[in-house]
Amino acid sequence: MCPRAPTGGVHPSDRLLAAIDAIGARGHRTCLVLLGARAAAAAYTTALFDALDVDADARCLISDAPTGVGRTVAPTEMDRQLGQSLRGVAYDGTDGLDPDVLGQAVGTVDGGGVCLVWVGPRAQLQTPRGRLARSMAVPPWSLEDVGTRFPQRVVHTATQHPGVGTVDLDAPSRTTPPVPAPAAAARAGATAVGVSAVAPTVSRLVRTADQRRAVDRLCQLPPAAVGIVEARRGRGKSTALAIAAMMLARDGADVALTATAPAHLSAARALLETTCDHAGDGRYCVGAGGVVTLSLLGAGAAPSADVLMVDEAATVPIDRLWGLVGDRRVVLSTTTDGYEGTGAGFGVRLTDRLHAAGVEVHRILLDAPIRFAPADPLERWITRLLCLDAVPLRALGQIMDRAPVRIAPLTQPQLAAEESLLREVRALLASAHYQTTPADLARWLDAPNIRLWVARSAPVVAGVAATAEEGGLDRETITAAVRGHHIPGQLLPEVFMRQFGDRTIGRLHTRRVMRVAVHPELRRRGIATELIDAVGEQTPLDGLTAVYGATASTVRFWSAVGFVPVHIAARPNARSGVHSVFMIRPTSARGRRWARRAEGACIGRLPGLAPDHLREMDPGSLAAVCGAATPQSPPAWPAETWAQLRRIGRDESVYATAPQPVRQLLVRWLTHRPTTATSAVAIAVGVACQGRSMRWAVEAGHTRSTRAGWSQLASTIAAAVDQLAPDDPAATPQRWAK
Repeated sequence: MCPRAPTGGVHPSDRLLAAIDAIGARGHRTCLVLLGARAAAAAYTTALFDALDVDADARCLISDAPTGVGRTVAPTEMDRQLGQSLRGVAYDGTDGLDPDVLGQAVGTVDGGGVCLVWVGPRAQLQTPRGRLARSMAVPPWSLEDVGTRFPQRVVHTATQHPGVGTVDLDAPSRTTPPVPAPAAAARAGATAVGVSAVAPTVSRLVRTADQRRAVDRLCQLPPAAVGIVEARRGRGKSTALAIAAMMLARDGADVALTATAPAHLSAARALLETTCDHAGDGRYCVGAGGVVTLSLLGAGAAPSADVLMVDEAATVPIDRLWGLVGDRRVVLSTTTDGYEGTGAGFGVRLTDRLHAAGVEVHRILLDAPIRFAPADPLERWITRLLCLDAVPLRALGQIMDRAPVRIAPLTQPQLAAEESLLREVRALLASAHYQTTPADLARWLDAPNIRLWVARSAPVVAGVAATAEEGGLDRETITAAVRGHHIPGQLLPEVFMRQFGDRTIGRLHTRRVMRVAVHPELRRRGIATELIDAVGEQTPLDGLTAVYGATASTVRFWSAVGFVPVHIAARPNARSGVHSVFMIRPTSARGRRWARRAEGACIGRLPGLAPDHLREMDPGSLAAVCGAATPQSPPAWPAETWAQLRRIGRDESVYATAPQPVRQLLVRWLTHRPTTATSAVAIAVGVACQGRSMRWAVEAGHTRSTRAGWSQLASTIAAAVDQLAPDDPAATPQRWAK
């Protein structure tokens, strides 16, 4: 078919159309990077889609500026489009490329289809543009300080991959047409695959042999075992979970299928809606058997069911997942190259912990793509571009044991110039944090406030630290923050300026440690500590900061390397369900003065926050935060208060007469204890500080009975009074004077 060419513009050549046809005949996808203005790119895209007979309902433009190419979706709405199957997709990146959106756009293209990426004129590639670039221009930097290494990487890699080409609309002679991949492969997933464990009525839902095996293994999972399902995007992982859930429910089991975000349940919901009877409240009945319940995984108790399935489990902290494992079957799945967050390293970290506890683990891998043929060139290009398949190099055992570790800052030009180094750095950083996205890669390359430190041992990268410069703000910016305005890139300073009106922190020069990652084979050798020390030694600073989910293990780590808590977020993180803890390691005299004041205020707020905003926080984590603080002096109470506290220590029935002083006492007492949790600490925090019932302590295994629990709490209060009360309660204790 002859393409409809725009007047005076460039139109798809016969050679290009033939190349796309040849690639599509193999079940593969084609990608074209278009260099030129938006209007020219829109006209070219329309002509190409018309020439390829792409129906109107099978084409889509991702843009904030509709151009008539087809149905238009805003980039911010792309997370809702994943799972769609389209023949023609165009991503408008003329005002700036977003790696997350680019990955999502690629994920919607069906086999035989084409994806077009508009990057703007070649001359503008070195000009920072777009929403992502503007988000990197954090005070005191401006947009002119933002790099353009990632957009240039897009164009550069596009010229090196089969199935991917570039079209220069301003200089057609520089066009590089795509070529087919060297080896052809049969298209996968075209017909249904029978499944022994699946009823004939739903066997048609299974698309590949991988899915069949996954469903079979999930249905046959032993009691109290944990199944870990891992797959790249487009392998039918979520669908396999939903089919297995239906089959287990058919046999009488109640199955809870949960996730941290509604989008993660969309595939399962669509399948259940068309296959099962909807009983309301996310409950689906499977014949006369059990029920499949869809729900979001929050900070509270996990759903009650015979089988618990958590999709995209890498978005849940390891400590939280650990709490879900019990005497029932548990299935945890993750997308290893997810564009909204990666599961890289998740399976290894959790599997090691489960094996150590004697839990039976079954790993299930899905590899065969469903909507396109294996060895798809577009998937290979996006994988290389975003380093989605990067894994740490093997440490080579004994060689690494003898090799010294050298730590040095890593510049962004270095990172962009060395592909192998970029892949190793990305692999380690992704393995250390569940929310790593492709946009993070662009920030590491281009954000002016980001710094990287690399620990090298022999031929491999042993560890990486990623940091963000914060503070050092001018008076106008600080005033705006105090008045409630958002200041991008200033996570810890902004919280203190907006919530507490603290101007001092805005003037301090601090460096936030965003990620610390160590090679899996080289952990527990002090490399993380050395990295943090090196980060603090570079350039004059007032302090290092860290903001992480407040789990007991995380708090203990940061405390061990010299950080103290200065704030606990009142609300848990929406994705993880865990409260964030803000910590600092001061490195200057004025940093130490600020840290001492902020730390004292943080501990002082806890007795009021614990039974309210922090009521559902893990008691062990809250105790760890207190234990990480500098030992705090008790309040200067009158003698009558101390006498009442002593009576409580002798008789638990008097407890209700002074709950607020008890909370204050125990919080201060916890700052004098190590961060290790005990039953006494759990009861002190959970019952006395957070206001939980003693029945909770019994059910959680912290005490054998409510009577024993109250007796244990009274003993704890007595011990705290003995340790903290002044010799002369009528006088201010001199031993606490600062």
